[in-house]
Amino acid sequence: MSINKSFIPSLIVALLLISLVGSAVADTPCQPTGEILPLAAEYSNAVLYIRVTDKPVTYELYGPGVLKVEARAHLTDGALKSDLSIIGLADDKIRTLDFVPGKSAYADGRSGKPSAPIFFTMEVPAGRHEVILSASPEIMVLLSSDIQYSSDKLDLNRASYEAVSALPISQELAAAIVDFRTYVHYFRNVYELMEVPGMTNDDLAVLKPLVSTLPPDALDASIARLSASYRQVQRYMSQEGASEGLADEYLDMMRNPKNVNNLDFFDLISFQNVSAIDARNILNARKRLGRFDSARQLRRSDGLRYWAYRNIRDFVTYDDAEQQDYDQVHGNYEVRYYDSPYMSDNDEISSQTQLTAGNPHMVHKLNLEMGPKVRGGLLSYRAMGEKSWNETQKAYYGFNDQKIGPLNIKRLYMGNFRVAFGQGLIMDNTDYIHFRKTGFGWNKRPNGVRGDLSRSHQYALSGVAVEANIGRVHATLFSSSNDRDAIMNPDGTINRYLMMEPRPEQEVLDARMTGATRDAFREDMVGGNFKIMLGEASYIGLTGYESKYNEAFNPRVETLVMSDNMDLLQARDSEIWSGYNSIEIINETAEPDTIKHKFRRVYGAEFQATINNVAFAGEYAQLQDPKRAAYGGINHGDHHDAYLLNAFAQWDNLHLLAIYRDYDVGFDNPYNRAFSNDSRYEQTLLTAPYRLNDDLYSWLALNDPTPKAEKGVFLEARYRVTRQFILNGIQFDQWKRKSDGTDMRRYTIKTEYQPKFNIRLRTRHRYSSRSMMTASDVRWFSSWESRWELITLLSNYNRLKFMYSTSNVMFPPRPRLSYTPYPGDPEVWGDSSSAVGTAGIPSHAFQVLYEHNLTDGIKLMASSQLYNGFLWNFEGNEFVMVDGKGFRNWLKIISRVSPRMLMQVKVTRDHNMPSTYIDAREFGDEYGDSPESTYAPRDFTTFRVQMDYTF
Repeated sequence: MSINKSFIPSLIVALLLISLVGSAVADTPCQPTGEILPLAAEYSNAVLYIRVTDKPVTYELYGPGVLKVEARAHLTDGALKSDLSIIGLADDKIRTLDFVPGKSAYADGRSGKPSAPIFFTMEVPAGRHEVILSASPEIMVLLSSDIQYSSDKLDLNRASYEAVSALPISQELAAAIVDFRTYVHYFRNVYELMEVPGMTNDDLAVLKPLVSTLPPDALDASIARLSASYRQVQRYMSQEGASEGLADEYLDMMRNPKNVNNLDFFDLISFQNVSAIDARNILNARKRLGRFDSARQLRRSDGLRYWAYRNIRDFVTYDDAEQQDYDQVHGNYEVRYYDSPYMSDNDEISSQTQLTAGNPHMVHKLNLEMGPKVRGGLLSYRAMGEKSWNETQKAYYGFNDQKIGPLNIKRLYMGNFRVAFGQGLIMDNTDYIHFRKTGFGWNKRPNGVRGDLSRSHQYALSGVAVEANIGRVHATLFSSSNDRDAIMNPDGTINRYLMMEPRPEQEVLDARMTGATRDAFREDMVGGNFKIMLGEASYIGLTGYESKYNEAFNPRVETLVMSDNMDLLQARDSEIWSGYNSIEIINETAEPDTIKHKFRRVYGAEFQATINNVAFAGEYAQLQDPKRAAYGGINHGDHHDAYLLNAFAQWDNLHLLAIYRDYDVGFDNPYNRAFSNDSRYEQTLLTAPYRLNDDLYSWLALNDPTPKAEKGVFLEARYRVTRQFILNGIQFDQWKRKSDGTDMRRYTIKTEYQPKFNIRLRTRHRYSSRSMMTASDVRWFSSWESRWELITLLSNYNRLKFMYSTSNVMFPPRPRLSYTPYPGDPEVWGDSSSAVGTAGIPSHAFQVLYEHNLTDGIKLMASSQLYNGFLWNFEGNEFVMVDGKGFRNWLKIISRVSPRMLMQVKVTRDHNMPSTYIDAREFGDEYGDSPESTYAPRDFTTFRVQMDYTF
């Protein structure tokens, strides 16, 4: 029997609604014959939204098994009751189902009332069978069916290549099926076999009665998610600008997926590569469907890019029942123990070796879910060189998604939490350095309130935070009280916040006669964010916070810089003395009267607007001058301010991004994490430790995550030219350092070419420069870097990668370096204007990486690389930087010790070749160049051990 062809387009949209019934699911149980197109949903459910009349409609399915069906009828106006007759299987058993109106309504705009659901089961004997449906009067039926097979069909998701090749298909097709399962994803229903290259309808007809696509059971699902999370680590860490701290946040989110039907706009845009446009399209599709019941429905959301879908699918489920059993406490425990530097060491800090000697890094982290909506966590962290195992301690407890009438409390956490709003200009309390954070692609962080188990210490918030909404009105409030590390002035005022990593004991700091002080002052903060949604993806909002201190701020330069080096301060160093100053001088006399304002206020506004395939966003922030009234600065310059605007447009294969930012030098907001290219104190005198009263003050230039004051434009494009060739990124960034007007540039292009399914060629080229437009600036430089990667995907998730990298830096002639120490009479010494300093500093590196899965539970990763010069690279889930000349080998073993425990062990051996340093200032010496210092070959062995236990 058949259905009118005019209804086929409606049938193709049949994935509007799915209701999952039963437990484990397998092959698609029933499929209409005749002119009905095959349709299947996630996890092999057949979902049909069809017109049923007195003319029977026939479906086919295969047994043996038990067929479970849920049916809903859409009752047209005037039809308060209708019957659906089902003629079932070989015994021709007829069931008449009486539908009555239900309470909910379909989201497709049809008139009339839907019915309440009716459930029934049928025994399915072995072989092929037919199910015939008819109804009178005519009705629209949503049919969701699920068959639980009891046969021994070959499970394509678990079968070996030998077993698949024994099926009545060609060996080439068998290999393609195994490759698809290995490299793309597991089969979620038998009809996904049509996505396998070379598969035909005839092949599918042969395979349907012989194979199944069983998903993992509940226990395996949690373990599979744990294993998948570590495959994702390498994927996250391989993105430029990634950090281990940011990757940790997203891995925690992956281990605790959320029902996509409960997520709002701000939740959706928190996922990597999900833009405001994608989020709007997801919300519109969900509103139209009523809910998502499968990944396939989500994927088919109008306007949702595959790139966005691919990055959100690992973080969401489609029904609370898909998550773990909430009747029991569950979670995961993680411990890491490693002695490799968390950040690259700075050889200029003379005490760095002393400070980092001793204990390795150690992390203990426990995530708990104590019901469907209650969460908590504990963390202890010891950085390399710190004494106490719990130098950094964090804990939080709270709940999600509680409704009190119209009020929805999204999150309420007590203890440690993190908050982030808008573009990050006003509030984002992460410590890890992540510049060029665009808010798109991989460069974003979760919005709103989150429990905080990061290893960050200095900007951690501790107190209570709540995020809630009533309809379109969203609000977040938070309160925190914490001690902060700082550099203190001799008079007891605060010079500035200080990021110490590691954090030496106070007696070590005191012995240096330094102003660097642990827990130097108290910061009591209150703040919040208020938004009004103007549409599905458009809003306006206000953000602000006030911090109260037990002492005033005074950014005295003489506290930092040696007195005999004060004359070296230049305009670029205004970053130092333009810090927040809350001391007001009333009477300029020999003994001036002063007022100490012990607070800091930052406030501003933000907006988001989405029109068709274009999204606009921006944020304005203002730091109140403590000597002026709040909100009194109408004219620009009354208060220090900053603003950022961005525009993003996307199509299926192309996206374009433009960002404009302008930050005042005096906008000293310690919680600013907006887009920038340089840290606040970089390239100031603080990068010269030997000029400072204490070389540890260079921590300011090394570790401070606050952006530098800059003004510029950033442009980015990503374009999928063909299925095989992708421009992963074309970036143009040109800006001025506002402290002295220095021009800065950075251009990057990244490509990927996939000539065959299992071969990928990636390239990355970058050019950057400073002060190229100012010929008199002896600090100009230009640098370029090129990197080529060849990745071959082997069977069973094995992988072989080759990488070659080269870079070069050019500097101008530097008289201090290129002239002889004592030039003397030119007639004796000759022309001393050497070209030393203009020569490039080339670096080269070559790496081979092999990943091999020995068994389902044991994986080996081995790498060998040669380097000569500076090199940054990703090693598993670590970001590593090396400099010098040598070779580096590492081996990593990932082993599933038990179904719930995963162990990782990594050992690295770094061999430095012998080097000789020659004082460049002795160039032209009549006695010839002489070595100033040499060192013999050195070998470094580092290790990393990590254990994850899921319960």
